[in-house]
Amino acid sequence: MGTLLATPITVTLSLLSTRPSDFIYWCKWITSYLYVSIFRHSIKPRFNWHDMDVEGDPYKTDFLPFPEEINLESPMLESQLINTADEVFFYGVNSKSEYLIIQIARDTNQEAEALIYLKLCNGKIYQLQETSGFQQSSNDKRTFSCGGLQIHYLSPMRRWRIFFNGLLNETSDDGESSEKKVHVKFALLWRASSDPFDFRTHINNKDVATSLAHAKWNQYTPPVEKLFSALDLYTQCGIIMGKVSIDGSEDEVDLYLFGERKRFMGNISSLKGGESLHILGCVPKNGRFVHFIQVSVANVVEKFNFGFTTVLTGGLRPIQAKDCSMEVVFNEERAKKNIEANFHSGKKLFRLKGAVSGRQNNILVNEGWNASIGIDYFNFELKSMSTKEINSLKRKEFDSLTGGEIGKGFLINAKITNSSRRAIPERLSDITQPVTPLVVHFSEKICQNPEITGGKGSSLGKLTEISKEFQSFVVPNGIVVTTNAYELFVTEDILKEVKKLENVLFRDKLDETKAACQRLIEEVTGTSIPDPIQQAVVMNLKNTFPERKHDHMFAVRSSATGEDTEQMSAAGQMETYLGVAGISEIMAAIKKCWASQFSFIAVQYKRQNGQLINTPMAVVVQEMIPCDIAGVLFTCDPLTGNPTTMSVTANYGLGESVVSGSEEPDTIEIERLNENNLTIKDKIIGAKSHRIVLKDDGGTDVENVSENEKQSCCLSDNMTLRLGRTAIKIEKSYRSYRDIEWGFWNNNLYIFQSRPVTSGAGEIDFEIDHEFDAPLRCEGDYFAMCNVGEVMPGSTSPLGLDVLLKFFKTVFQSKRSVSWHRGDYPTYYPRGIVSMYRHVMFFCVDLFQHANEDPSQSQVSAVGLFGRVVDDKELFDLAMERHGEEPVKLFSKKMYLKLLYKMFYGAKLRLKLAIKHYEGYTVPSIKYKDSQELFFHLLSCCTDLTTAMGSHMVCSEISSFLNMIIFIILQKAIGVFSINRQVTSREKITSVNAERVRDVSIRIVLRNLAVMGYGSRRPTGVPLLTTRHHVQRLSWARDHFGWTLDDWKTIALSDE
Repeated sequence: MGTLLATPITVTLSLLSTRPSDFIYWCKWITSYLYVSIFRHSIKPRFNWHDMDVEGDPYKTDFLPFPEEINLESPMLESQLINTADEVFFYGVNSKSEYLIIQIARDTNQEAEALIYLKLCNGKIYQLQETSGFQQSSNDKRTFSCGGLQIHYLSPMRRWRIFFNGLLNETSDDGESSEKKVHVKFALLWRASSDPFDFRTHINNKDVATSLAHAKWNQYTPPVEKLFSALDLYTQCGIIMGKVSIDGSEDEVDLYLFGERKRFMGNISSLKGGESLHILGCVPKNGRFVHFIQVSVANVVEKFNFGFTTVLTGGLRPIQAKDCSMEVVFNEERAKKNIEANFHSGKKLFRLKGAVSGRQNNILVNEGWNASIGIDYFNFELKSMSTKEINSLKRKEFDSLTGGEIGKGFLINAKITNSSRRAIPERLSDITQPVTPLVVHFSEKICQNPEITGGKGSSLGKLTEISKEFQSFVVPNGIVVTTNAYELFVTEDILKEVKKLENVLFRDKLDETKAACQRLIEEVTGTSIPDPIQQAVVMNLKNTFPERKHDHMFAVRSSATGEDTEQMSAAGQMETYLGVAGISEIMAAIKKCWASQFSFIAVQYKRQNGQLINTPMAVVVQEMIPCDIAGVLFTCDPLTGNPTTMSVTANYGLGESVVSGSEEPDTIEIERLNENNLTIKDKIIGAKSHRIVLKDDGGTDVENVSENEKQSCCLSDNMTLRLGRTAIKIEKSYRSYRDIEWGFWNNNLYIFQSRPVTSGAGEIDFEIDHEFDAPLRCEGDYFAMCNVGEVMPGSTSPLGLDVLLKFFKTVFQSKRSVSWHRGDYPTYYPRGIVSMYRHVMFFCVDLFQHANEDPSQSQVSAVGLFGRVVDDKELFDLAMERHGEEPVKLFSKKMYLKLLYKMFYGAKLRLKLAIKHYEGYTVPSIKYKDSQELFFHLLSCCTDLTTAMGSHMVCSEISSFLNMIIFIILQKAIGVFSINRQVTSREKITSVNAERVRDVSIRIVLRNLAVMGYGSRRPTGVPLLTTRHHVQRLSWARDHFGWTLDDWKTIALSDE
């Protein structure tokens, strides 16, 4: 509060000597400063929720993400998008001149904009600019999507997945477009390498006040709230890695890029007429990131400069607006942009100079819904010097400095042109009736609500609406028995059998599961359907088919909620009954459909996909069509997802022979260059030995196919192209690639079903192998498995690795356990112990935090860790560069006092307390009601072992300190510890013997150290080995790598 008052008072006293214009400015500045300070105290800060010293809290100790993190990272509700932006943006670069930009901006009515720019090291450029794309109607609330691009978080603020499967425009590095569209598929992982930079909390109050004071106001008070709502954004540095496939080539391209992720949720109405200029860059060689932003919003702020740089250890340092400048000069004649920026960040002054040369560097000039945006990639040179050093030099001397850091990045210039959005139409879930009906017709709007009619039922409702619009195909008439009817049908006896099945599933015994499934099916099929349901079915069938004859037949299909979605198809998991005639047969088939969700196959499928065993289920009763030809069409390649290839499988008769796979159908490939250009690419004539037809008295029959029909394709070219054009219309209406069941009868095209294609978007092997990989801080970083690799050798399971790394993080970042930590305490990125390729490793450079202070002490640490002298100049140079940027003394006086206390008293006391703490500790053996209760109990125990690990850390800390002292003593006795003068540790150990150590006092110390190692616990009858004996055992161990401890004990020692 003192700062809040002192700053304005100091400025006020200086106003007496100012000019009138300056007087107005300073009045505005004081007012702005007060408003900004008060406003910031009123808002809740983000990203400061964690506390590693708290016990038993899985959220604060980072075992689970906070709900606030999930809310921030998830797509917004549709109702929020009228006035608010909802964007995710990623970029990445590397030293091989590979560049990537990916963005999705959501709009109302499930529309979205997408941008992909990918430049590979071979000079090929691939671009996507979707300004009228669509969001998939996904039940996954964490996914941003637009067409074939899907982005979702794997762990909020920590890991994201970027997936694309579609067509991109291919151009070359010289900027000449070949007008070629190629199929590109990639699955990329983004991993955070810094904590977030949040505009709301990281910008200095004085800088905000200065920018507000320079702008014209529409009112007497500064528009602080408008500014903060307009610039609601945060960004994180990170890496992007993965594989890219071009046109199905087996030679996939490996990508490893350094860049940022930005989440923007600003108020659009506050940004009209606003302009922003972003310089985003990275120096791949050492891992420094730069993000410089200049924003102007009419009547709010004028040329507001802010942003951040990173120190090489990963910490963020905000850019200070004072003496900050950015200039972009465009030379139209040479098609060149010169970029220069000067700014203070942390304790350094930076100067960035770069140039965009040639037309080929321009990525995008696009007029979207709400903004015009231009993006250029460029190379730059970044010079830096500490403020202490720069004060001792003249400006010219700083300008003449050479050897700056070479980086790569993007220049983004955006202008908001429109602040209004379309209104949101009434959602299907809002279309409700006072009481949900037991039966609905396909044409009713409520039929399109999957919560009421299930996956198939809602799809048929949508198809019926589309068929009336296009008039190019027919959807057979029918009704849906709703989920409300199922809930009315389920009895207490059925629920008891469901509970028994769930109990059996916990034991995971195959035979018991099959038997429990069969008992539940028998219970369902043996239960009578209540009269209200039966009456509703009869009445709706009569209304739908008023002229129905007795020989009219139906298909009765199960329609569960959650099936036929982008995440889960469930095709073939539940029953369909064909050729059903008569009310009694229809009612029996409805019960069998309800029971089919409890079949062994369906139950196993639900378990694999994390679904409830007993889910609300609807049933479709649809008119049967005696098709001449029928089959299935995929609007993309079902294996690769390539949208240029549509796949058709067809056979004579009903489509059941194709869907069930009982016959080998004809296969036709349609090439789709665009919506209006379809050609038949290939035909494969199948065996087609049999066809399935409807029987006159109900049910189906199998007939032989004549030899002439076997030899020819059952679909003509005209029918195939007609089917393809209809499928494209259906795909556009559903806004996703579709798996369509179709049939021809009397030259009329019938569509029976349409579900999303679920194949092709699954995890690839690369993602599974590298899911938990730590981000590199720079190209050419160092990792080691020494020490930790002996404790945890080989690959670790995903669950074990995740829990283990969270446990280590809790201890390493606890202020009670570690006293030697320097720099920032990272929240969302790892330091020290990390995982790579499912193996636990050390970040080598993090182990030499004091390399710039005393290289010999780093070698002491290396010997203690690696067991040898490390002869790698580049490693220590990287450590000195990374940790020398913001130097901290190795041991302050306070640190020495702490270590001395721990050495003589604290460590021993800590160990005693830990032993006492765990004397009564037991693993809980009580039985929990369900897995969720057990899960939450395990989470509450997340910090149970930190006391043990904390004691280990304290003892290790003292051990390392004593080890350092011993080596210093030995250095003085033997000589300077130098890479050039010393041999490897193994050679040195074998060369140390009693004859060489001639100083009696040193020999006594070494012997006493050995005795202290055993102490009072030395086994009776085991003699204290001499130095010669130790040398003999070490020599044996060198020549017998891989032998066991029992073999070690059998060594015959000699005193000669």
